[in-house]
Amino acid sequence: MPIKDVRISKIIPLRNEQNRSISAHNRAVKISVGKAYLLSRLKGLDAGYCYTYLVLDINMTNILPTQKVAVGEDGSSHPSSWIGESNENYTYKNAIPGYEVPNFANHLFVRLNGSHEMPMSPMTWALGKPLLPIDATSLYIDGNRSRSGMLLFRIPDKSIKSLSLHFYDTAYGHIDLPIIGTVKQHLSRVEVLPKYAPAKLSDAFGLGILGRRFDQMLAGTKAPKGTEYETLILAIDSKLNALLALDPQKRFRLKIDSPFGAWMLKPAPVTRYVPLGLYDALSLAPGSHNRFALVFEVPTLLKNAPQSLVVSLKGKDKEVPIEKTGTHPKPINVLAKGKAEGIALALNGLYRLDQLDGYSENYLLADVTLDEKEDGSAARLHTMLQLSSTPRNQEKENQNSDTPSAVSHRGLGNFSSKNANVDRFRSPDSKTESRVLGCDGMAPDGYKKRCLLLFDLDGYKAEEPLYLTSPIFSDFTYTVDLKQLKKLDNKAFPLLAKRQKLTKESWERSMQKVLKKIRQQRIAKGESVGREHKRTVSFESSKDIAKEVVPLSASYAGAQKMQQAKDFEDALKMLGKIRWIPAATEGAICSSETMFTQGWGTEYEMTNFLYRMLKVRHIKIDKGYYYLSKEGKKALASKANGIPLKYDKVPYLAWEENGESHSVVIPFLKDAAMLRAMLKDKSIRSPLGSKSAEIRMELYYEEKDIGTVSQVGGMAAALGGGSVSKQKRETLYSESFRLVSLSNMPVDVFFLKGKNKKGESIYTVRWYGPDGLDDEETDISADIVPKRLKIKCYNGMKYLDTYTFRFEKGQKLEDIFFTFAFSMPDISKDAIAMMDKEREKRFAHISKAAPLSQLQWTNRTKIYNFSLLQTLYEKTVQKKLNVSATRHKTPRVLMAMVEKRNGKLRSTLDLRSVEADVYGKKEDVHSFNLMDGLYSSKAEAASVPHGKDLFSLWMEKKRMFLTILPKKEYRSVALKMMKKNGFDKEVRERFESSDKVMIIPKDFSPKDGWLEIDPESYRLVSVLPNGMYGAMTETILTQENIETTTRYFLGLLIGSNIAVGSVINYALLGEETFEKLKAKSHKLAKVLGCYAKKFETAAGDPIRTAKSAAKDAIGKEGDAISNMIESTFDCKDGGDSDDDEKPKEYKDFVNFGKGIDHAISNYFKYMK
Repeated sequence: MPIKDVRISKIIPLRNEQNRSISAHNRAVKISVGKAYLLSRLKGLDAGYCYTYLVLDINMTNILPTQKVAVGEDGSSHPSSWIGESNENYTYKNAIPGYEVPNFANHLFVRLNGSHEMPMSPMTWALGKPLLPIDATSLYIDGNRSRSGMLLFRIPDKSIKSLSLHFYDTAYGHIDLPIIGTVKQHLSRVEVLPKYAPAKLSDAFGLGILGRRFDQMLAGTKAPKGTEYETLILAIDSKLNALLALDPQKRFRLKIDSPFGAWMLKPAPVTRYVPLGLYDALSLAPGSHNRFALVFEVPTLLKNAPQSLVVSLKGKDKEVPIEKTGTHPKPINVLAKGKAEGIALALNGLYRLDQLDGYSENYLLADVTLDEKEDGSAARLHTMLQLSSTPRNQEKENQNSDTPSAVSHRGLGNFSSKNANVDRFRSPDSKTESRVLGCDGMAPDGYKKRCLLLFDLDGYKAEEPLYLTSPIFSDFTYTVDLKQLKKLDNKAFPLLAKRQKLTKESWERSMQKVLKKIRQQRIAKGESVGREHKRTVSFESSKDIAKEVVPLSASYAGAQKMQQAKDFEDALKMLGKIRWIPAATEGAICSSETMFTQGWGTEYEMTNFLYRMLKVRHIKIDKGYYYLSKEGKKALASKANGIPLKYDKVPYLAWEENGESHSVVIPFLKDAAMLRAMLKDKSIRSPLGSKSAEIRMELYYEEKDIGTVSQVGGMAAALGGGSVSKQKRETLYSESFRLVSLSNMPVDVFFLKGKNKKGESIYTVRWYGPDGLDDEETDISADIVPKRLKIKCYNGMKYLDTYTFRFEKGQKLEDIFFTFAFSMPDISKDAIAMMDKEREKRFAHISKAAPLSQLQWTNRTKIYNFSLLQTLYEKTVQKKLNVSATRHKTPRVLMAMVEKRNGKLRSTLDLRSVEADVYGKKEDVHSFNLMDGLYSSKAEAASVPHGKDLFSLWMEKKRMFLTILPKKEYRSVALKMMKKNGFDKEVRERFESSDKVMIIPKDFSPKDGWLEIDPESYRLVSVLPNGMYGAMTETILTQENIETTTRYFLGLLIGSNIAVGSVINYALLGEETFEKLKAKSHKLAKVLGCYAKKFETAAGDPIRTAKSAAKDAIGKEGDAISNMIESTFDCKDGGDSDDDEKPKEYKDFVNFGKGIDHAISNYFKYMK
């Protein structure tokens, strides 16, 4: 059985009298079960107390006969009788139609000892050979084909007397397959209802109700006290083969008529555990064979009342009759009424409760009816009634309201809560919303909805009058005399039944952690997760709904290469082709997949890979370190090829197999017995593991004055009303990830408005990373004015410079989308070609990608393309310059962003940390660092169509003067100019504190950036005014070019509109002979050095003006840098006659210029 970390308690071969797998079939599919396994543990997760895992080895074969079939645009085939021959969406031919299981979770069940049916567990996806890939629930079987795999069920750990498999198929017949013992007849009694024509929901869909039944228990769960489960069997008539996207909790209501209005019930949570249960998106076949079940918790007192099913649609809702609605006597006089615009409220009855849910309590129960005028939009009432000990002073209330805005349409609001002034106006208790018949604040469009409200009477005196009033219905008031108020009749208590809440047990939470790891592995291998591709539509429209397309792993190519390793011996051979780089820190900084993508790795990545390959053998593996002898250190240094060694120890793995001892020492990849002279002491500390990275975001914002806005509701919002308060700061997002996972899949972070459990509008942060999609509520109100977002990243070694995003006026938190890539691998041409092939496969049947997918692919395209370009460049240059360039100390970190600004989408790429760790001769390293920085700026701009880098921005200036600032003390004038020209304070502080050499335009403005050069290593980065590193890869995005950027392409620099703004540009465009190019390069370096030297100093004003010759050289019209190079301006090293009187810093200027000259000279010497 191909599964890992498993404890098998029993294997049960399943054979019939002919010694074949047991099987059963209907008219379309044959199900065979070959073996059953009982497991107590899988993937390190125990089945839990009193539970065990049942795993069935299943084969499903399509046995449909050849017939006339209709073939859809997506290639799916169905019997033509389901569709008819006049449907233009299909072609017709004789063939065997495909067979689809729409959802295993509600179509396939097991029964143990004749108990309730138990569905497939998601732990199925943790098996080595599951019938369904992770996150998939449907299965399509082509004609005359089979699909095999395993399914897992979590069942009670009891002695098995009988075990059976039950498959539900309303089109071709159900299947009952005895596995152990016999199957007892278990057909549920379904009440046949009067036939009505299916209700037409749209041109593509119709819905009818075939029957219903009542149960006290379903799926092993008892109905809430005083209620019964009512199951409706639905038939959906579809003209399409499609995935119907809907949320049953929002779409369906069971309407139960009464004299005072209709009770409106939501589907019960137990729906998801019953056969054919409708709780998620529906997989529909064309025709009328789509059957589903909806379960409601219905108070027993109401089960015989007239009913109908209400389907919420855009515009007017559709009501589907269950049985003919009877007539009701007119209601007796209500206690009180109130009216507001488009809606009315009636108080039907008022009762005193001295107990609730079996406990002694003191509550007031209000029976109310909301009558919402039909206007095409439902309403949500934030607070419809309030209880107080004093009458509401309406005039005073208008001047100083303590209650929130009253009514909103199609929105969510704070329905039941206690406000700050609880003694004056008490809102309905939170227990209201947990009742089956409790008010949820929604008033359906065009309906009279009846519901119950609970008020806590704690603190009120029985002898004093109370008042029911409303902030919405100004004419409503009712005096409550607690002494005269009658108690609720005991027979009516079932109407207060509590809605069932199926909470996740700790085992389910542990299961989700296991499945996260499975997703990581699948994503790392480049496998797609989730549903099979199918057209996705809604009730209202048959047009395709945009589909999500799982983004590509950054290490996709390496994952494919790893598949070639069939055993440990293959793994050793493959590692022999990987370039070993000495580790700069203890722990892996990337995954095995990343290592094979880029072709190099440290001893820690190699050890992790070999451990994974050994682990599948189910043997005990010892792990630790060997310390090296003098001979061992010498051998390791030789293998390092000039890269310094930080550690004098190497990892090892050891194991015993077939009575023999084995080991492997990394990176030598030999048995320890063969390396005795090199090895000394042994340490048993594990070398496995990974460094972790962190993303932290802090939001600075101002709150709107809620009191001002709430008085006039939506009008104030429309006019931008409301004052703002003092700026606040909150941690918006903070999450850490292991680099071995993060190097496979970048992390997307974005923000959405939502509701918390109190009904308050808040922001939710959502992120997609190595574990798939996750989210977390924040404490930040959605009604804020965001100002700044500070982003700090830890790359596993150090914290990178903080980046601050500033919101423009009117820009919202939900208008930004980030993608962070850590330990981004070097990507070759072959790797990007493999990725492009997989991209084509994933988009093959996608007519429209979902917005999230578009943003994910857009940002990843930029990141992956940059990595490709930088890899190609560095691979060539390091050979020529005879240096070793790697990233074992400073993993590559990039941040891509899409923002909505002024109604348009803009895309940006930021090089958080992309410099290489370079080893070689000092001048060669300087050459590499300087030119690599310039090239990275150009490559970044090329990674997005029409991108701009720093030099492109400089070239837009009509006249440009360059100023070199090598020391902090030489920046006072520049800082004054920056402050005067409106540079942000944080940018100025960063500029002032940096120990780098700065090159800036002399008329420095907020639209300009600057170059930073490390005076020791000559590492160069370009910095934009907003603090982003590298190029201004910013372009306005449209739907068209978002989709265009999902196409990976090579040769990005060819034909690119790259402004000639640096030496590297001349080389890239190939417009000059080598000698001319070399001369220009030297001239540039000389001018920069000379220009710096020509600065004059004065006390307190070290940077003032340049001499006229330098101005003439740099300030000509046109291409400023080209003019510098073409100038005949000359400057000898001796300079002016008073050179000796100049401060020492002037020599630093000149030396720095010489350094640039030397670096460029060295570069071209080797590159020739």
